[in-house]
Amino acid sequence: MARQPPTKPRKNASQARSRATIPALVEATARILVREGFEKASTNRLAEIAGASVGSLYQYFTSKEALVAAVID
Repeated sequence: MARQPPTKPRKNASQARSRATIPALVEATARILVREGFEKASTNRLAEIAGASVGSLYQYFTSKEALVAAVID
């Protein structure tokens, strides 16, 4: 059986700016999933659409699967 990537956020946002980044990443993920599908939802693309850096994305989410889980939640 393949090992599943973790889907829980790495850390909680404490500053106002980072609290705005997380919803932006989740919303961007939802938009890309609907428009382009899972395969085209790269972390680079998700960060770009959210207006965040890919480094910021990885501070809070381990993978695009973790972002998809956040969309589902």
